[in-house]
Amino acid sequence: KPVAESDYLYELDKTTQEIVNAVIAWQKDHIGELGGQVTFGDKAVELPASPVTLPQLQRIRRQFISLNRQHNLAKPRIHGSFIEYLNTNFG
Repeated sequence: KPVAESDYLYELDKTTQEIVNAVIAWQKDHIGELGGQVTFGDKAVELPASPVTLPQLQRIRRQFISLNRQHNLAKPRIHGSFIEYLNTNFG
């Protein structure tokens, strides 16, 4: 079910930041690897061959938050939508 409106922006911010942090951590643990996959349950972020920088991820995250600020997605949908958005931007 949708998150209460007062909590929605918090959940949007928190969920997207958790995914960005996981991608950065994965890259730190896999230095020198070309591409890769960061799995989140049944979804995965498909990383490009060149490393993704924190500023790139933050820019994509800000764009996603701006696009979805007015929507009221359920938390699992925020998670899946952001992963799909990252994959689209990396593709």
